[in-house]
Amino acid sequence: MILFRILFVFTLYTQILIAQEPTIKDVFSQNVFKEDFNEKNNYFSTESSSDNFFGIVDGHYFLNRSTNTPYSIMSNWTNDLENFEIQTSIKMSPDKTTSTQSIGLILKYSPDNQEGLIFEINDNKKYRIRYTKEGKNKYLTSGNDGWVKSSHLNRNDVKNDLVIKTKNNKYEFFINNNLEIKINLSNRFKDGLIYGNFGIYLSPFTKAKIEYIYISAPQSYNGINKSLQLSKKEIKTLIEENEILKNKIKKNENRKLAELTNVINILETQLKETNVITFTVIKHQL
Repeated sequence: MILFRILFVFTLYTQILIAQEPTIKDVFSQNVFKEDFNEKNNYFSTESSSDNFFGIVDGHYFLNRSTNTPYSIMSNWTNDLENFEIQTSIKMSPDKTTSTQSIGLILKYSPDNQEGLIFEINDNKKYRIRYTKEGKNKYLTSGNDGWVKSSHLNRNDVKNDLVIKTKNNKYEFFINNNLEIKINLSNRFKDGLIYGNFGIYLSPFTKAKIEYIYISAPQSYNGINKSLQLSKKEIKTLIEENEILKNKIKKNENRKLAELTNVINILETQLKETNVITFTVIKHQL
């Protein structure tokens, strides 16, 4: 039995860690989502209460969960991406709390069956990957509750740049430009985890801020979020057409203004004539 467990763990470990070199060679050149948190938007919620403060502060999405339960913030961005690259930069507060602070990216979340992946980092320089469904977690990384120590993670309010690439349910996770781990889930979730919503996960009593979130798709992507790729010639043509349209609108406005001015002048002339006639009649009667 012990031998079986050792073999199982070894097999799982080797499936995850074999040849830690990037194997997803695709270039994700379509920028389909870009959030720099420079101003309020409708993609991520803002809130100020006794439990939460979520808001844009100095070009960052500031997050403060001040109660003893976790919380998820789901993006309002409609997604149909199966293969993508997501980039973000996160800082966690150096403030010490009674529990470990952690923040994670939620991927391919389906609200219908409450299923998705979470890539999470904490303030002890550890990360974990977990599959969640209907409130139950399955850790895809080894360690206590799935937590794995990483020499690539920063702490004490130093930012961590995270990149996740996925293609055909194969995933590669980068921490500060280093490939940390890759996982092949194509044989485990054939019927699920095709695509879904993006979000942010916060553990209890966690304070963090996010500098940006970018999502890119392969050049071949042709879904609902396809970016408009125009040549220089097409852009020049659109600018010229826009200038022509603006001139037409301006001419129409000037013509209408002139017509309105003429009407006002006529009315003013008629009013003056009416006043003169009225005054003459009154004078004659007197």
